[in-house]
Amino acid sequence: MPEAAKSLNTKKIILSGKELDYRPIDITPKNVKKYINQIQKAEPGFYFSQFNYPRGIVKFKFQIGNIVRPKIISTSTKVIGSKTSSFNLDPERFQILNQLPFVSTHNQSNKLYKVISLDTGNIRTFAEEQIALSA
Repeated sequence: MPEAAKSLNTKKIILSGKELDYRPIDITPKNVKKYINQIQKAEPGFYFSQFNYPRGIVKFKFQIGNIVRPKIISTSTKVIGSKTSSFNLDPERFQILNQLPFVSTHNQSNKLYKVISLDTGNIRTFAEEQIALSA
């Protein structure tokens, strides 16, 4: 493990295909502001995606307490056979616990839902397009 950690910590940081002037081992409290400036220039969304913003400024499709199921999407193309697509829902049902708006690394507003499985009690997170309202 120490050799693997050393190898990773001594390689240049690459963001979206752009090599930065820093390696993880080079970042210190004295130069962290310069490092963050490089991140902002290389990929502005990486910096802004770390901040939460108020739920009230985003319109969510599903409400806290709704019961939802994950989507299962299967498609095939003409190369494989005749063009088909099907939209199904996973049988496991989840209840929405929280709505989580965030800014993606592409500076786009996205909506996540923190949910709990009604079968297992496991907590998961789904993007809005990954779930559908369950009957």
